[in-house]
Amino acid sequence: MSEQVLLIGGGGREHALAWKLSQSPQVSKIFVAPGNAGTASGISKVSNVALDVKDFEMVAKWCMDNAVTFVVVGPEDPLAAGIADHLAKHAAVPVFGPSGQAAQIEADKSFSKHFMVRHNIPTARFETFKDPDQACKYIREADHKALVVKASGLAAGKGVVVAASAEEACQAVKTMMTEKAFGAAGDTVVVEELLEGPEVSILAFSDGKNVCLMPPSQDHKRLLDNDEGPNTGGMGAICPYPGLTQSQLDRIKTDIIEKTVHGMAQEGARYIGVLYAGLMLTTDGPKVLEYNCRFGDPETQSVLSLLRSDLMSTLKACVSGNLPQAPPTFDVDKSAAGVVLVSGGYPGAYKKGLEISGISSVQELEGLQVFHAGTNVTEGGTVVTSGGRVLGVVAVESSLAKAIERATAAAAKIQFEGSFYRSDIGKKTCTSTPRLGQQCPDSAGERDPPGGLRYADAGVDISEGDLLVQAIKPLAKATRRAGCDADLGGFGGLFDLRAAGHPTCRLACKTSGVGHKIKFAARRGHHYNLGLGLVAQCANALLASAAEPLFFLDYFATGKLEVHVAEEVVRGMADGCLEAGCALIGGETAEMPGMYGAKDYDLAGMAVGAFPSSLSLDASVASTARCPLAAGDAVLAVTSSGLQHDDFELLEGVLTAGRVGLDRLQGLNGGSSLAEEVLSPPTIFVKSVLPLLRSGLVKQFHPVSGSIAECLALLGSPGLGVKVDAKAWAVGPVFGWMAEIAGLTAGQMFSACSCGLAAILVVDRQHASSILKRLSKILTDRVEVIGQIVTAAGDGDRVVIDNAEEALDACKLKARQEASFNFDILPRVSLERPITPATSMDLSHILLSASRRGASVGGAGTLATFDIGALGLSEPVLVSGTDGVGTKLKIAQGLCENSTVGIDLVAMCVNDLLATGADPLYFTSYLAASSQDLACLPDVVRGVAAGCLQAGCAFVEQQVSGLPSLYSKDVYDLGGFAVGVVEKSCILPKLSKIRPGDVLIGLPSSGIHSNGYSLVRRVVEVNNLRFDMPSPFNPNVTLGHDLLTPTEIYVKTVLPTLQSGKVKGFAHITGGGLVENIPRVLPPGVDVELDASTWRMNPVFGWLQHLGNISNFEMSRTFNCGLGAVIVVDPQDEPQVLRLLSEAGARATTVGRVVAGKGSKSNVIVSKLGEALASCWSRPPLPQRKKRVGVLISGSGTNLQALIDHTQDKAGMSAAEIALVISNVPKVMGLARAEKAGIKTQVISHKKFKSRAEFDAAVHACLVEHDI
Repeated sequence: MSEQVLLIGGGGREHALAWKLSQSPQVSKIFVAPGNAGTASGISKVSNVALDVKDFEMVAKWCMDNAVTFVVVGPEDPLAAGIADHLAKHAAVPVFGPSGQAAQIEADKSFSKHFMVRHNIPTARFETFKDPDQACKYIREADHKALVVKASGLAAGKGVVVAASAEEACQAVKTMMTEKAFGAAGDTVVVEELLEGPEVSILAFSDGKNVCLMPPSQDHKRLLDNDEGPNTGGMGAICPYPGLTQSQLDRIKTDIIEKTVHGMAQEGARYIGVLYAGLMLTTDGPKVLEYNCRFGDPETQSVLSLLRSDLMSTLKACVSGNLPQAPPTFDVDKSAAGVVLVSGGYPGAYKKGLEISGISSVQELEGLQVFHAGTNVTEGGTVVTSGGRVLGVVAVESSLAKAIERATAAAAKIQFEGSFYRSDIGKKTCTSTPRLGQQCPDSAGERDPPGGLRYADAGVDISEGDLLVQAIKPLAKATRRAGCDADLGGFGGLFDLRAAGHPTCRLACKTSGVGHKIKFAARRGHHYNLGLGLVAQCANALLASAAEPLFFLDYFATGKLEVHVAEEVVRGMADGCLEAGCALIGGETAEMPGMYGAKDYDLAGMAVGAFPSSLSLDASVASTARCPLAAGDAVLAVTSSGLQHDDFELLEGVLTAGRVGLDRLQGLNGGSSLAEEVLSPPTIFVKSVLPLLRSGLVKQFHPVSGSIAECLALLGSPGLGVKVDAKAWAVGPVFGWMAEIAGLTAGQMFSACSCGLAAILVVDRQHASSILKRLSKILTDRVEVIGQIVTAAGDGDRVVIDNAEEALDACKLKARQEASFNFDILPRVSLERPITPATSMDLSHILLSASRRGASVGGAGTLATFDIGALGLSEPVLVSGTDGVGTKLKIAQGLCENSTVGIDLVAMCVNDLLATGADPLYFTSYLAASSQDLACLPDVVRGVAAGCLQAGCAFVEQQVSGLPSLYSKDVYDLGGFAVGVVEKSCILPKLSKIRPGDVLIGLPSSGIHSNGYSLVRRVVEVNNLRFDMPSPFNPNVTLGHDLLTPTEIYVKTVLPTLQSGKVKGFAHITGGGLVENIPRVLPPGVDVELDASTWRMNPVFGWLQHLGNISNFEMSRTFNCGLGAVIVVDPQDEPQVLRLLSEAGARATTVGRVVAGKGSKSNVIVSKLGEALASCWSRPPLPQRKKRVGVLISGSGTNLQALIDHTQDKAGMSAAEIALVISNVPKVMGLARAEKAGIKTQVISHKKFKSRAEFDAAVHACLVEHDI
C-alpha cells in the first residue's frame, strides 16, 4: 500500500522524521504541518501544509479530504491534548503516538513520579507540592539533596531547574509557582533528590506490549561549554552513548522500559509510540529522571541518522501491535554527533527573520546532514531564523571522536547574526574515565594527565571488549548442557564430569584453525559461517575416537575489535556447539594492533570430548578394538557440494595466479555465485554418527578436511587396504574448475583436495544398506557406498582410487559448461609446501619432551587423549582456559628472540586455571604464520614445551597453519588452550566465605607478563626509542630483552597451598590489571584495599608511567603493577599460608585486605600507587634515542620507500628516524612518498648553483637547519 503521511510538528525532530520517512518505498507523500524551511523543499515526497494542529476537527477533516493513510505526531502538546484519540475516532486513520491518557507520562510530572513508585521503577526520591512554602520547607529539611525542581506540566523542555543550593532551589519554586514563569504548568511542582552520574537518553519503540530500544544517546541541555549556563531544549546530542554495556542496556530494557509499558497497560493506557526515558547512571544503577511521550529533540536527529531499516515499517508495526515483525536496525559500526545552532539571546528573547548562510556548503559534504528547526523561507526564497534553536548539524563517522570533530567544524560554516553553538558536544564523553562502578587508585576522581597515554591510544579499547562479553554471554548460556552451565566471565570454564555421566573416562581433544577459508569468508561477511565451521572441524574430529564432545573454547585475534563481527563469529560457534551437543565454555578475544590489519582476524578453537575408559585406543580409533576391520567391509561417504578446510589453500592459489575475483564468477552447481557455493556451511556429524559409533554399527569414522587420499589411508589395519571408485559419487564441478586452472592431474587432485567428500565411514557390508538409509534420512547431504576394505597386496598401495581420471574429466567438463570465463587463458599455480618431514619430526619430539602420566600426544590421524580415570578423583571437574601472548610477539619477532614466548603462552593459560584450584593436565597450541616452514617454529614450540614442564602439564598437540594472505613474512601469532582438573569440593573461589577483614597475599610478577604490550610499544614509539638499546633498568641487556622476560608460572609454587584448604580465592592479574581481575573472585558487597608500598614494584612500571605520562588508574587497569597474582585468606590463616608459600619457593607478602563495599559492585582501591611507581625506577639523564637522518633522492624513491617502511616499523627496531628528504628534482614520486609518510621535504636543484661546492654547501646548511 502506498502511504500518504501527515507529520505534525515543525522542529528539527520533524525534519529528521520527514527525511527518514521519505526514504521508505512504502511512502508516496509526506505532508508536514506546519513544517519549516527544511521540509518546505529539497526532500523528495515532502511538502509543508498550513494546518492549525490545535484544531483537531479541522485536522481530521483535512486527513479525510487529502486521503491521508497514516499520521505521525512529533511534539508532546497535541499528544497530551488527545490528538491520537481524536483522529483514530473521527478520521479512522492510524496514528503513531500515545493516547492522551498515556501521554500523561510526560505531561504530568506528578503522575509519572507516582507511577514509577507504583511499578517499582528506579527513580529519585521526591515530593509533590501545590504550596510553595511547603516545597521550600522540604528543600531545606530533606535528608538528601532536594535540589531538582520541576514544573509538573508541559514547559517545552525548559521546566526543570537543577539548583546548586537550597536557596537557588527555593527561588526556582517561586519562579514557577508564584511568578507563573510556565503558566499553569507550574501550578504543581515536583521536588526531587539530586542524582549524580552521567545522563543518557533511551528511546524505544512500543506497540503497547513489545519494545525495541534505539541506540542510547546523550543530550547536552546546558547552553554553554563545560555544562554551564541555563537549561535549554538541547544544544546537541551524540549516539550511541559509549558508556553503557550491553548488560546495562538489557537491565534498562527489563527494569525500566518494559516495566513502564506493561504498567501503562495495566492501568488501562496502552502505550503506542516512542517512549523516551531520561536516565541518570548512578553508582546504584540507572534511575529515571523523566519520561517523554515522543521522539526527543535533538536526540532524534542523531539516532535516526544511524537507522538502516525502513522507519515506516516499524511505525506501522507499532500501531498494529506487531513490532517484532519489523524491528528497527541501526548501523552499529558508526557514530553520530549533532551540534545545534541557536539564536543570540536564547533561551531568553531573541531576534527573528535573520538571514542564514552556509547551509548548502555543509549539506553537500558526505556524511553531514543539516536539520532545520526554527527556520522559515521568505517569499524571495531566503532561509531565515524563526526560533531559538535554529539548525542542527549531524555528522556520521566511523568513530565518535571523528563525528564530533566534523559536526563542530561544520557548525562553524553556517552563519547568521548572533548565532551560537557549543564547541564541546560529546567531548567529555570521549575523554572521561573511569567508567561507572570503578575506583581510581589514589583518587576516585583522578583524570588522565595532559598528554598522558592510555591503552586506547595504542589501539586497544577495553570498553569494546566489555561490550562483546556482554553480547556473547547469552549465546554461550544457550549452549549449557549436563555438566556445564556455560557462564562466561570467570578465570576458567568449569565442566562437571560426574554430572555429565563421565566420572571415569578418557578425554580426547582437537585443536584447529579455520585455515585459508578465513580470508574468503571474512571479506564477504561470512563471520557466522567461520564460527560454525570451526566447531565442525574440531567436533567432527573427535568422532574418530567415538568421543562425545563436551565443551569448546575459542581464540579470536584481530587488529581492531569490531564487536558486531566478533559477535557473529561467536554466534556461529554457539550454534555449532548446540548442533554438536557441547558447551561453549570460554574464549579469548585479543585486540592486536600492528599484528593484524584493522579488519583482519584469525580464529582457532579446541573441542574436548569423552569416551569410556574401557574403549581401547588402538590405531587412535576407540571403536576399532571392539569392531576390527575386515576385508569386504563397506566404505561409505557423505558428499558435499562445498569445500572442506584444506581445499581453500588450493582455491587461494588458483585465484591469486589466475587473478580471478571469486565474487565475479557464477556458481558451478546451480548457485548464484561461486563464492556462495564454496562457502556453504559444513555439516556437524555428532548427532547422526556418534550413536552408530558407540553401538559398533560404524567401525570407523573420519571427517575429510582436505586430501581424500590421506583420509582413506587412515582406514587401514595391518594387512588391509582400501579401494574406492571415484565415479561412485559426483565430484563437484568446482574441483574440476580448480584442477583445470592449476593444471593438476587426477592423482594430484585426490592427494590435495576433498574432491566432494565430507566424511568417510566403514561399516560391516551386511549393515551397509540399513546404515545408508538411516543416514540419508538424517543428513541433507547425499550418502553413497564408494568402496570397500580389501586385503593389501604386499608392498602395493594401500589406497586405490579407481576411475579417478574419468571422474575428474567429467567434473572438468561440467565446470567448463558452467563457467563464465575462458579457462585456457589462465596460468597454472603451485601448491604451498606443507611442514617438511624434518620439521614435523622435530615438533613431535618436542611435544614428547613435556609429558605427564595418562596423556598421549596427538598427531597426523591421531587425537591427543588423557585418562581421567587414572587420577582417582571422586568428583572431577574439568577447568579449561585459553589465551594468547598479544603484541609482546611483535617485540620478539623484531628482535628474533622467540624462545620464551611459548612460556608466556602456557603461563597465561595455566595461571588462570589456578583461580579455580585446578591442577593443569594438558596443553595444546595453535600457531599461525605466513608459512608452515617458519624458521623460528622449533624455537617457539620448544618454549611452549618448557612452559608445560614448569606447569607440570603434558604438551599434547601443536597445530601449525600457514596463511600467507593474513600474515606477513616472519610474523606469527600464538593461541593456547589448557585443561586442568579439581575435586568439586575444592573449587575456588569460596565466595560465601570471603568477608571484610580477610587478608590479601600478593605474589610478585616477573615483569609486565603478557598484557599491555600495545601500550608499551606506543610508549617506545612516541619517545623515539629502540628495543635494541640498553635497558634503562638493566644495562647488561637490551630493552627488548628485558621486556621479553617470561611470564611467571605459579603452578608448582602455589598449587600445594591452594590445595591446603586455607585459601578462599586466587586471582591471576592478567588483562584488566588490578582493578578488573581481583573483583572476579569477590562476592558482591565487598571491596579490596591494596597498599602499593607493601610489595616490590618492578622498575619497568615506573619507567612506563614516566615516559608515557600514564595515569595511576590507567596503569592499574592495564598492567599488573608488580603483582602477578593475589590470594585471599582468613587473617588467622595468614601466617600458615605465608609459610607454605615460602616453603614452595614463592616470594609472597601481605598486600591488602577485604573491606565492606559501598555498592553491589566490588572495587579495588590502591593506595600509595603513585609513590611506589615514582620511586621504583631511578631515572637516567636521557634515554638513548633514534638518530635523525636525511635522505637525498633524485627520482621515484623506490629504495626510499623501503627505508621509510623500516624506520617507521611500529616495532621500533630501527636505529634511525628519517627526518628530512631532499630532492634535486621537483615533483618527483619520492617527495610524494615522503610527504605521505609525514616526513618533511625540501627541493634543492643543482641547476641553481654554479659549482658542486655551492650545491653541497646548500645541502649542508639545510641538514643543519633541520637538526640532521
